[in-house]
Amino acid sequence: MDDQGQFILKLLIISAVISAAIKYGAPWLNIPATSGVVLTLVLTPSLALGGILLWCGWQFQNQQKK
Repeated sequence: MDDQGQFILKLLIISAVISAAIKYGAPWLNIPATSGVVLTLVLTPSLALGGILLWCGWQFQNQQKK
């Protein structure tokens, strides 16, 4: 199996594990169904990715100036 095939296989396995953890583990967390919790869960990944991209862009600009 080539390198790309191994990557796709690993991605599928990790996705299945995360899906099973959400399906069977989430009911134990007892998270209240409020709009604040929903907004936090929905917006956190986007804000984290945006912060990482801003940081990478800032690092890239600093390397260009040197």
